[in-house]
Amino acid sequence: GYMQKIGEMESQNLANTSWAFATLGISDDPLMDVISAAAIAKIDEFKARRCSNLAELFDFTSFALALAWSLAFAGRMSPTTAAPLRRRIVALGLDMDELASDQEAAPRGAPRGRGGGNDADEEAVHLRLPGLPFALVNLPGIMVIFKPENWEVNRGDPAVHRRQVEWQLLSDWVTLALPRARYPLPHSTEFDFGFIHRLDVPSSGLVLSAKTFQGHASLRFQLDTHALCREYIVVCRHSIDPRNVDLAFRLSVDKQKMKSEVDARGAPARTFLKNQAYLWPQLDPDNLDTLVAVKIQTGRHHQIRAHLTHLEHPTIADGRYGESTVLLKDSHIHGDMMWFESYFGRLVVPLFHEAGPNRASAESATTEQFGISQGHRRQSGGGFEATLGAGPECED
Repeated sequence: GYMQKIGEMESQNLANTSWAFATLGISDDPLMDVISAAAIAKIDEFKARRCSNLAELFDFTSFALALAWSLAFAGRMSPTTAAPLRRRIVALGLDMDELASDQEAAPRGAPRGRGGGNDADEEAVHLRLPGLPFALVNLPGIMVIFKPENWEVNRGDPAVHRRQVEWQLLSDWVTLALPRARYPLPHSTEFDFGFIHRLDVPSSGLVLSAKTFQGHASLRFQLDTHALCREYIVVCRHSIDPRNVDLAFRLSVDKQKMKSEVDARGAPARTFLKNQAYLWPQLDPDNLDTLVAVKIQTGRHHQIRAHLTHLEHPTIADGRYGESTVLLKDSHIHGDMMWFESYFGRLVVPLFHEAGPNRASAESATTEQFGISQGHRRQSGGGFEATLGAGPECED
């Protein structure tokens, strides 16, 4: 019957079938058990081939991670399934480290991609300077990076996709902080510099990053199986009903507006809320705002902002999903701020009733107007159409 045919399916078809059942909410425990057993057999068969193509090995690992996600999302990731699957996925990551190190042609005997070697090579990741990222946790193969506001967790080749941005790129920092010969992954545009997830440009917070493929596989498995929790603190407009604790609205992305919205045909998304406090805004003391602790099970594009906006409680300073009045577009104010930063060498933090320290430059404002070099302007953290203190967001 169909159980036998599952074992004959290609790896990607196994992952697609498991994903489809999980996202549609169809419960079939025997089917999921057979798929997980077939997947483990496929991984063992693939490893026995000793693949020498890094891209192919990465794609196969992505299949295994997609399967792990679907099993966890369907509630079928038992300890007896998780342990062997995790062990095999991390082993695939180790194989990728070997291939990547060979491609970098590091000298024989040099530490390559496994966290060995001289710790002095990584001193730069620990430097804590105003407005710059730093490694809050630095372990063999993985880092937890503190990302300041106005830094983008970017993907792909910056020379192609991010030539005109006014903010700074986290890939620039990580490639300068980690030596390429020892850590090829953070220097790879093809594999997104080892970043496990994203965080919106206007937000500050923690970003998981891998220094090795083994670390990448381990972090991704934990994230995809919900062993890692992502929690945020957000201030929302008005008083949220404390009964709104579990939001499972599906989301789709409007490609033109680059905004997410609730759509019954969209991808599954789940957000958990817990009210922490109520706040009286200075601007309108008759209306309460809400301090909310947020935990996300999935990481869709602008998931937190889209879910909260659907409840009619956007974050207080989100000009894209909430009120556009929180955007700073006055060219004269922006010019004064840029002059102050250039002359005194200090960032300007404008004080608004309901806004954080982010700001946007006017469309008419140019570098030549203020006599500021592009290098200094990037360092100052200005950004076109950035919102003031928009709530944090994590995306996959």
